[in-house]
Amino acid sequence: MGSAANSGPFVRCDLMIYYVVTMKKTVGIREAKAHFSEYVALARSGAEVVLTDRGRPVVRLVAVVPPKRVRTEDDVLDELEAAGLLERGKSGPLPVRRLAKLTQPVDVTALVREQRR
Repeated sequence: MGSAANSGPFVRCDLMIYYVVTMKKTVGIREAKAHFSEYVALARSGAEVVLTDRGRPVVRLVAVVPPKRVRTEDDVLDELEAAGLLERGKSGPLPVRRLAKLTQPVDVTALVREQRR
């Protein structure tokens, strides 16, 4: 089997990283016939396998039962909190600090030289 196209977001917390994988594989009928059980296993795992006849898509092979729901970042954080490994902050997001606008051009090289003295 060739490589499948992977795409999806990273879902990250401090202890674990999960990668959500969605796969779509396109194969010709001859290739599918030679390795049919492998493509069935791929479809069973949640991938979509498209069979082509002379480059034209003719059949889509997908699992009858959809794969298990992928845990989200909130799911992981809820589990960590329930296990006592994490305590969420109560104050909400931190405020964004606005930077002052410059009124005249600044020579950055001169500022760096001055700080190095």
